[in-house]
Amino acid sequence: MAKKSRRGSVARSQGNGSSMARKSQTSGILTNVNARMPPDVERAVLEYVRQCWVRSDMDTKRGRLERIDLAYNHEPVSQTDQTKTAKLDDKFSYTIPIVKPDIDAMRDYLVQTFLSANQLLTVVSGPDQEDKRKQMQAVIDESVNVFKTQQELGKTLSQIARYNFGAVEVNWDVMVNRDVGPAGVAGESAAVEVVTFAGNNIKQLDPYNVFYDPDVQVDKISEEADFVGYVEKKSLLRLYSMFSNFKTAGRVVNHETQDMYGSIPGVNRYYVPEVNPTGYKASNDKGVWGEYWGSALGLSDTQQRSGDFEVMTVYLRFVPALFGWTNAPLATELQLWRFVIVNDQFIVVAEKINNPHNFVNILVTIPDISGLGLQAKSTAESLIPFQTLGSEMWELRRAGLYRSVGDRGIYDPRLIDKSTIESK
Repeated sequence: MAKKSRRGSVARSQGNGSSMARKSQTSGILTNVNARMPPDVERAVLEYVRQCWVRSDMDTKRGRLERIDLAYNHEPVSQTDQTKTAKLDDKFSYTIPIVKPDIDAMRDYLVQTFLSANQLLTVVSGPDQEDKRKQMQAVIDESVNVFKTQQELGKTLSQIARYNFGAVEVNWDVMVNRDVGPAGVAGESAAVEVVTFAGNNIKQLDPYNVFYDPDVQVDKISEEADFVGYVEKKSLLRLYSMFSNFKTAGRVVNHETQDMYGSIPGVNRYYVPEVNPTGYKASNDKGVWGEYWGSALGLSDTQQRSGDFEVMTVYLRFVPALFGWTNAPLATELQLWRFVIVNDQFIVVAEKINNPHNFVNILVTIPDISGLGLQAKSTAESLIPFQTLGSEMWELRRAGLYRSVGDRGIYDPRLIDKSTIESK
């Protein structure tokens, strides 16, 4: 159950939430800094982030992931519009399931191994620290339950099994929710109360929309990467809710203006793979919903938006002076910053992150440690050729069976009976 009014703990522990961080917090060393950036600095940061995106070569990475998902979902690996339409009517178009059963078995093994314990993250201590261990364990268990950490890690293990790639964000988050308070002593009915919960949130990230420094080994991104981030799609109401949680956590929200709410993405960066044609259309059919909100907000005709907002969260190793921000604190020192950008145009949150380990809050990992990095094939990619071969052999066999019946068009009735020819 979330505790009420945890705003004090939010201010003390923002960004990490460990007991070590809270102890040092009294000196102000680990307090995260929220900033309103000068306009010229903001433009420079936006341009730098755009170049980071280009360096990430997202088209190549997404093509590889989509090829795996097509095979996993028993779709032709190389689809054209013609094959997508013909697949439903072609009596020979079947895929022998080889990739999906093996990947599902691998995922189930990983989940049973790492996520089946009663306590997902267990604190260990000596006998003299037992009381503190119990308190810390209670706090961790509460965060795991509230933020559904087990479910998030389960999805990440599924991606690791399928792609040989997985990514999560670990962040100190604040969530505002409602709860039923106790009934009054005089018989009054229970009241609905607004509660604020703060804790460590482990959030699974979509591999199609994660970008990172290509010059660093994948398993070293958290420690060494110059940049790493991800893109999400949010409706106006989800964006508004995100801003509310930011402000509850004490973060400064910039550009919460009509211009921002009326903006559209300058470049469409968010990506949805086209695996199932019907589901793909449904997930990208925006309709007139965005136009409704444009009218409700009183936006002009030129500001009438369609669709959702693109929200990019990016962590940068950042030297303020190199971007012209010479009056920033410690402007010439290397720092770690988190930026939240809306529609590639507005930095709504600029936050300097102070933590004892100096890692970015996104962990990217690959289970294959052969030293080839992303060049190492995933289990699914190794199985795709066998699934393709098996499917082709099955199609040839079925075509032969059909021909063995359908090709009996001409025969000698003195030697072959008509009922034999017509028999299936």
